[in-house]
Amino acid sequence: MDIQQSSRQGFSAVLVAFLAGNLLGAALALLAAPRPGSETRKVITEADRRAVAAGRKVYDTGKGTAQRAYRAAGRAKDQAGTLRTRLWKKHDQAPPSEPEAESQESGRQAA
Repeated sequence: MDIQQSSRQGFSAVLVAFLAGNLLGAALALLAAPRPGSETRKVITEADRRAVAAGRKVYDTGKGTAQRAYRAAGRAKDQAGTLRTRLWKKHDQAPPSEPEAESQESGRQAA
């Protein structure tokens, strides 16, 4: 499982818990509040609207943060590749191909 998928699952769990808590709170309010049915329905409808709006805000914020992090990781990867190429050029050598680089790295780890 990659980090992005794990983050989505974590965010989904938080969102579900948030909404479930709101529903439970609304149900308890119904039991404790001595109001006429029509007034209670209005209160529940407004609480539901606020919960949905809050959930959307949390979702949008999390989605934006995840997208910025993904773009930042892509830029970091690009910059690392550029620096790697510059270092190899500085030493008048061609950078190894990806399979060669992996083979060299595994050889270093074994040593």
